[in-house]
Amino acid sequence: MDSKLQFRGHIAHAATKGLKAAMTLRRLRTISPPTARGLFIAMVTPTIDYASSLRMHRCSGNKLAMLNRPQRVGAQAIAGAFRTVVTVIAEAKACISNIHDRHIKKAVSLWVYLHTLPRTNPLSRISTAVCIRFTSPLQRIAQICEDVLVDKMETIQPYIVTPWESRIASITDPEEAKAIIKHSSGVVIVTSSSVKNEIVGMGSITYTTNQHTLNQEPTSLLVTLGLLTEQNPYTAELTAIAKSMEKIA
Repeated sequence: MDSKLQFRGHIAHAATKGLKAAMTLRRLRTISPPTARGLFIAMVTPTIDYASSLRMHRCSGNKLAMLNRPQRVGAQAIAGAFRTVVTVIAEAKACISNIHDRHIKKAVSLWVYLHTLPRTNPLSRISTAVCIRFTSPLQRIAQICEDVLVDKMETIQPYIVTPWESRIASITDPEEAKAIIKHSSGVVIVTSSSVKNEIVGMGSITYTTNQHTLNQEPTSLLVTLGLLTEQNPYTAELTAIAKSMEKIA
């Protein structure tokens, strides 16, 4: 690395581009906080964190204040905080990571990536010995990640299974399964979620298997939660479980 790199100029350029993206996000006043947070992560965060592993050790003082401006504007767009709110409080209300945490995360990710490259890649043979005269950004990352255990990482090779190959089948004794169903008692809850035409919905059926309530009809619930931009099938499944538990509580 060149010791005469203009880190301040690079940081100012990234902060300016991030501020423009954050101000554009703030103009969208009709979107929900989850959608605004997703747009912030997709638009503003990559602009601010571009090449952060190279200049993260210089982000302090006035340079850090420049990067915090788009953070504050983005937090105001997400949570609707006042302009006088401290950046740390605004980040906590908007549920977004601060600059320092994101830089450390990217540095650790880069360090792990360099140690998981195949042996044929030239970057896998990079030496990270610390130079006394000048410590490069990569050497500083090596100092930060010296406690990360990279020698014991497991390398998982990809294994593709074609659709026409048979999968592992479970073996269950039919008589034993019938006996379990016959002697089971309690409350059976079945939940499901689906996405159709960009709309997320969930449903649940609650049935009591006690002998005293065999004639009771199952209780069903079908609810449309919202658009796919605000919800997803996983949260819909959790909502279905919560609603079913409320009915039997």
